[in-house]
Amino acid sequence: QGPLLVFLHGTASSTEGSFGKLWETGNAEGARLRQALATTYGDRVFALEHRTLSESPIANALALARRLPDGAELHLVSHSRGGLVGEVLALSGCAKLAEVLSAERLQTLFAADRTVAPQLGLPPLANNDAAEYDKAYAADRQRLAELVALLAGKKLRVARFVRVACPARGTTLASGR
Repeated sequence: QGPLLVFLHGTASSTEGSFGKLWETGNAEGARLRQALATTYGDRVFALEHRTLSESPIANALALARRLPDGAELHLVSHSRGGLVGEVLALSGCAKLAEVLSAERLQTLFAADRTVAPQLGLPPLANNDAAEYDKAYAADRQRLAELVALLAGKKLRVARFVRVACPARGTTLASGR
C-alpha cells in the first residue's frame, strides 16, 4: 500500500553513482533525508539499474513497467538520462494515450529522417548502416506500442516526478564536441 519511490540514474552511471551519497555512512544530511523518505515510503524505495548506452529510454521504461504491480502510484527521482526514462513512464498520465500514440502516429514519429546528416555536412549512411538504423527505430516503435498497451492495462500512475539535468531537449554527448 502506498506510493513507490523509484530512482532513475543517468548516462553511463548507476544508482550508486547518481544517488549513492544519500546512503553513505556518516552523511548526516543523507541520514535525515532517508528518515524523511522512510516516513512516507517505508520499504517501497527502489532503483532501476538500466543500460544507458546500449538500450533506449523506451526499452528501460518498458523493463520497469513490466516489473511494477498493477495500479502502482509512482514517485520518480531522476538524474540526467534517467529523466528520459521517467518521461516515457509519465505518458501514463495521458487519458487517451492509445489514440495519441496510435500505430499510424508511431510510424510517423519513428520515420527515418535522411536529411539530418547532409544538413550537418556529414555523408549519408551506408546501406548497411541505414538498415541497422531503420531496424533500431522499428524496435523502439514496437517497444513504445507495447508500453502504451502495458500502461493502459496496469493503470500505472506517475504522481510525482523530480528531474535533475534531464536532456529532454537533446544532448551533444556524442556529437564529437
